[in-house]
Amino acid sequence: MRRIKVHDFTIDLDLLAGGYLEESIPNYEIKQEGLADHCIQTKMVSSIDIPTTAPLIHEENKWLYPSTHGETILSLDPKSKEVYARVDYDFSYQKVEIQFLEDYPINYLEMEYIWTGIIFLEIALSHGYTALHGSAICYKGKAIIFSAPSGTGKSTQTHLWTSLCKEITIINDDKPLLRVEEGIPLVYGTPWSGKDVVNHNISCPVLAIVFLRQETTNQIYPLSNDQIVVELIRNTYRPRQVHLMESLH
Repeated sequence: MRRIKVHDFTIDLDLLAGGYLEESIPNYEIKQEGLADHCIQTKMVSSIDIPTTAPLIHEENKWLYPSTHGETILSLDPKSKEVYARVDYDFSYQKVEIQFLEDYPINYLEMEYIWTGIIFLEIALSHGYTALHGSAICYKGKAIIFSAPSGTGKSTQTHLWTSLCKEITIINDDKPLLRVEEGIPLVYGTPWSGKDVVNHNISCPVLAIVFLRQETTNQIYPLSNDQIVVELIRNTYRPRQVHLMESLH
């Protein structure tokens, strides 16, 4: 079990050996007595128990069993529809358990990274943070975030900047956290930062958010307020839970 701290909340992590977070965890790891705010445990099992009741919600390749206190999610193989993973958590995320079926032909480490990342973003939302799909850099103490859907070129833009200016530090290359504190929007690094594992445990006030799109010519221009709202909604992580949607700001 390893304990990490992201700004003002702590998480105990009990993960599979050799996972995608191995490089990032040490930057956030702390030694602290007592209980952490949250706990995420991943394990391999020989069989997965399936609830006897019918799922209340069907999503693509998922069965969901929500209750008044939490939720159980079953992940299904898109072809065979066989259950290969089960996620159980309470809505306070004090204890999250992720089970993977042994010997099933999937990339367990990738699936672990995806599921723990989803849970982490919801934990962050419960603490008043917002996750923006983007790549954030720090330059002279101020943050610039390049935001866009996957495949647009966020990381390409970020790495171009770092190659041209040695004073730039990448805060998070995938989903930086944002929170307004005393009227100032701040961006925070986290261990979950994409497969390239590029992040730093720092925070900076946000100078600008640049929304990217692919065009035949290079240009940059300010957006209207309506355009800003559309882009923020499009590129912000949105949970299913109503109580977390209400805290999203």
